[in-house]
Amino acid sequence: MRPLSAAPFSGMPDFVSGVARIRGTAVPVVDSGVLTGGAPVRAGRWITLITANERQVALAVQDVTGIRTLPSEDLQALPSLLGGPESELYSAVSTRDQQLLVVLEASRLVPDELWEQLTEVSSS
Repeated sequence: MRPLSAAPFSGMPDFVSGVARIRGTAVPVVDSGVLTGGAPVRAGRWITLITANERQVALAVQDVTGIRTLPSEDLQALPSLLGGPESELYSAVSTRDQQLLVVLEASRLVPDELWEQLTEVSSS
């Protein structure tokens, strides 16, 4: 989807650039550049991710070059090299067309205690 305006929201991690209202729901917007340790992206698109418990997260990306389905058997557990506090944000790694793929754990991009606040914002 095309990026909407996102309002800052206190208490979010650095990679959450704000909150946008998408179809009446307050949705955190994650900057893919900051999330991966780089500079903020100049978002041309948002990819809406749905977490295991039906919450939404918008991932701000520069552009989308394609969408593919990756069989779960192609995924591998994270190597210990990727351990540390950020490792909870990723669940697996793989490769596709000689490119590294890292699988995001969308439900962990926003701290649990802030989901409740976002629910309150959505209902008001």
